[in-house]
Amino acid sequence: MTDPEGSAVTVTATYSGGSLPSFITFTGGTFTMNPVSGQAGTYPITLQLKDEVNSPSSTFSVIVTVPGNQPPSFASTLTGQTVIAGISSTFTLPGATDPES
Repeated sequence: MTDPEGSAVTVTATYSGGSLPSFITFTGGTFTMNPVSGQAGTYPITLQLKDEVNSPSSTFSVIVTVPGNQPPSFASTLTGQTVIAGISSTFTLPGATDPES
């Protein structure tokens, strides 16, 4: 990235003057975010541009929300089971997932 004078420009991203939260990465001008429910909240992020002379900055907020409680679900579809009278049978449930976990 260069400025109008042809000087190289660097971009840094900080949160409250320090490192970004663990669920945010900033690489090559791209933010990647992967928050979990325990990280709900507002995160002011400051971007600073620097060239040989100037270093303007701008702040925006990343707002992490948590949807309402989502129901757990089975990892696969349950299928009908046929059993024969007088013969012992077993059926193991498939795994389950909970979106909030």
